Amino acid sequence: MKRKSLIFIVSLVLLVFTFATAFAEGTETVTTITAKPGAQLGVDPTAAQIFDTAAIRIHSMPEGYGAFVLSFKDVDAFQSLFRLKEDGVYVQSQSLGIEPLYFSWDDLSKLLKEQLANNPDMTAAGGMFGGDMFQSMLNGSMTEEQALETMGIDAEFMAYISDIQAAQTVETGSFVLEGSDTANQKAVIKLTNDQLARALELNIVRKQMSNQVSMQDPSLTEEEVKTNVDAQLEQAKQAIKNANLNVTLTVYTKDSEFIALQFVLDGAMANSGAAESKAGVTLTLTKTTVDTAKFYQMTFKLLEGESEIINQYGSLYLADAYVLGNYKINSMDGTPLVSVDFNFDKSLVDHTTGEFALTMYDGTGSALNSALVVFDQAKSGDTTDTSLDAYIAADSMDMLKADLAKASLISLKFHTVTQPDSGFFSALQNASPETSVQLLKMTPDELNAYMQVMQQNLTMTLVTVINNLPPELSNALMQGMGAN
Repeated sequence: MKRKSLIFIVSLVLLVFTFATAFAEGTETVTTITAKPGAQLGVDPTAAQIFDTAAIRIHSMPEGYGAFVLSFKDVDAFQSLFRLKEDGVYVQSQSLGIEPLYFSWDDLSKLLKEQLANNPDMTAAGGMFGGDMFQSMLNGSMTEEQALETMGIDAEFMAYISDIQAAQTVETGSFVLEGSDTANQKAVIKLTNDQLARALELNIVRKQMSNQVSMQDPSLTEEEVKTNVDAQLEQAKQAIKNANLNVTLTVYTKDSEFIALQFVLDGAMANSGAAESKAGVTLTLTKTTVDTAKFYQMTFKLLEGESEIINQYGSLYLADAYVLGNYKINSMDGTPLVSVDFNFDKSLVDHTTGEFALTMYDGTGSALNSALVVFDQAKSGDTTDTSLDAYIAADSMDMLKADLAKASLISLKFHTVTQPDSGFFSALQNASPETSVQLLKMTPDELNAYMQVMQQNLTMTLVTVINNLPPELSNALMQGMGAN
């Protein structure tokens, strides 16, 4: 069972790489990734040498081909090739054996069910991942109806949405929300206490709550989960009734184009010995046209009595040559807690630069921590070079930028080339279930024999990796292996 569990884990890892690389467009795309640690990581000289010599390559081609390669000093120490097809997934790697491996979707689904059945902590996930729907998700045959069912969107949910839409009011005229362009249509949807309570009875809500309860306590029976959820839903409905909650959503458009929206949730709250006071939240999103650019603003307010507190604010400026954005979160008293700024410069053809800046505050308005990611991408013909440089400091953004070398965390380089088919995937092009090794169909004795061969192959792969490491580290590791 332990070996089949290992195969299960390996299978899932292989699937992750397959999904990540199988849908690249063009012919063969090869991306080489290198990394250089910064001062903040405090990497010792030996580890720094590893970063200098190591690289990861990702190959991809149409028809579901993908590959992961680890190289040292331009020597491929480890590589795995994958091909995703409708009937299953193929894997080829010398570390796993000469012949390709094949995992059918049926076998993977069966193994997944077995693993879930033998793991009580995964009982809740078993219902989601153990059935035919999950298999259809893996092999790409999932229908729209199945996808909606997975999300809990059923006939009852659609009827609820239809009732809400039928109750909306629509006005035409000239409408301006503060900071927006002029709209010529306003649509208003209002939800009362009863409608909000009805939403809590929808399967999409009940299913989500059931999953949460099951994951928090896997020992609960199905009936116990239902009883727990029923109690929570009843408590939530009572809270809605007591607070007299109401929701109003207003959407402004111009010739069907979005202009603005405003979401208001309010109710009455009573403190002990005091009269009821109004409370709630307001979310406002507006669009303003500036020449050919679009400027969006988002404001999130907390309402308490007659007071309004701007808790969150965001802005986004979209132009042909530039993208600028900002997002801030404040405390209840308006003190900054988090600030995010980003910008991208697309003014040059085939060259984009930008940065993402994050500042966290200590609750008094003083900067506590700052992080910065700088982006640079240049395209030339079939080649694209992208760099990501990350910085972090326990200080303000201005002080971080004043000494980037000191704040450096890591630098990543991505060199991508699109080229004709190099034949890299030739070992998988004619692979079939009959010409491949099917681990999940092996008997225990066959599996034991294969695992012994695979362990030998993995040992040889490890030796190849060690031989290409910096001499000091390579010698130390080889001596250690010899001592064992």
